[in-house]
Amino acid sequence: MEISERRRRENNVILFNVEENDQDLNTVKTTIHQVSATVDTNDLKVYRIGNVRTDNRPRPIIITLKSRNDVLTVLKNKNTLKTNRSRIVIASDQTPLQRKYLEDLRTELATRSNNGEKDLTIKYLKGVPKIISSKN
Repeated sequence: MEISERRRRENNVILFNVEENDQDLNTVKTTIHQVSATVDTNDLKVYRIGNVRTDNRPRPIIITLKSRNDVLTVLKNKNTLKTNRSRIVIASDQTPLQRKYLEDLRTELATRSNNGEKDLTIKYLKGVPKIISSKN
């Protein structure tokens, strides 16, 4: 069940903080091109998730790209949005189990840092997040 859910999500990325309007597809295409001009944006599937919020915060957008390589390219280059002073955040589409594992890992990292361990960070090794020394 978990494996099929991961396969279903493997070509997806999620965009946060994109203002809601009737131009979602154009906004997404522009954002993807800012991140990487090599990613094909012709056949994107774009949809919002969740209910409309009363606090006017925009709902996340799920984008389905053509290939896993496109997803990896976007995720590797997502920090280029920070240099453009954009509020938009890009993340991978994770299953609830993956999100829980990463949350537990962040808690462990905070605990270890508070206990005096230095230069620790979370890195993805073969697709799995691990706590490692950032000096390596």
